[in-house]
Amino acid sequence: MSWADAAATGSVYSFTVVHRPVLAELADHVPYAVVLVTLDEPEVRMVGNLVGAEEGELKIGARVRAVLDPSRFGPRLVFELDPEGGGK
Repeated sequence: MSWADAAATGSVYSFTVVHRPVLAELADHVPYAVVLVTLDEPEVRMVGNLVGAEEGELKIGARVRAVLDPSRFGPRLVFELDPEGGGK
């Protein structure tokens, strides 16, 4: 494995919405979406949470972009719907 530059945009390949917390500490965060995203460049897939989307907005093929989301443990990489949509 090695580091490589990657696009911050891509499209949703697959997703699931979690309704039951895996840990008691996550009880206040359900439901939440976990997405498998195909990045535009290089064409690889990443798993992450989708933030800021309303129910029904998330669909296979939806355009997303990666953003840093602050958390109590430090910033984490998440995805949000891309308002510009464009891309591949």
